[in-house]
Order: sequence, then C-alpha cells, then structure tokens
Amino acid sequence: MHFSIFDQILETHVCTSLEKSLAKIGHQVTATGKVWAGHRFPTEAADITRMDIAVEQAIAAKPDVLFNFRASSLLPQHIARFRDAGIRTMVWQPDDPVLYGMCYSHVMDLYDDVFLCASRRVIDFYRSRGHKPAINL
Repeated sequence: MHFSIFDQILETHVCTSLEKSLAKIGHQVTATGKVWAGHRFPTEAADITRMDIAVEQAIAAKPDVLFNFRASSLLPQHIARFRDAGIRTMVWQPDDPVLYGMCYSHVMDLYDDVFLCASRRVIDFYRSRGHKPAINL
C-alpha cells in the first residue's frame, strides 16, 4: 500500500516515526514535509494556491491513503479532491478537543478515518456532537 503523509506537526518525530514504521513493514511512503503552520485554515488566495499545489503534488504520487497530520492544512475542497482521486483520507487530531472550534469541527467528518489522541471523556465529547466514531491512538 502507498501512504502519503501530508504536512508535519511541531513534533516532527511523530510524523517521521509513522513514515519509518510504515516503510519498515513494507509500505511505500511519500511525505510532503511541512506545508502549513498553525491551527487556522488558509484564507489568503496565495496561501490557498500554495495548498492547492501541495495537494496536486501529493495526488500525483498516486497514494492509496492520505494521512494528514495537520487538520488546518486541508480545506474541505482539498479533502474532496483527494477522495475524488480515489485516495482514502485520514486525519490526526493531536490536541483534542482544544482546537475543536478552530479547525477540527469543520473538517473531521469529511475524512474517511479520524484518529484521536484521547481519553474516554474526549471520545464522548466528539460523540455527543454527532461526529462519526474515531480511532484512538
């Protein structure tokens, strides 16, 4: 299986660890490296264009799965673009639910799979808001 690891979080070792682990068990992995910063979605035309380019480059690598490490780096149209290309989409929400209102609530149900770093209380938080089940890492 071919995985595309999209973007990086501040704790880059988490991204590189997943990349190395997937490769070690025989998967092909491409990684974009850092493409966005912060927890707010791009709003300026130049930033959105920059993200459009990163998305198209990731799609061109023809992965089976996109694993996005920064929820705010992909706008809804970007997630749809991956799915339209037949790529399974995954996102990790490492700061649950601190950033819920800022970025997670807007996109989490657009992904095929959502990964949390959470306790039962946090899982219940998302469930109480009607979100589909997520996978706790």
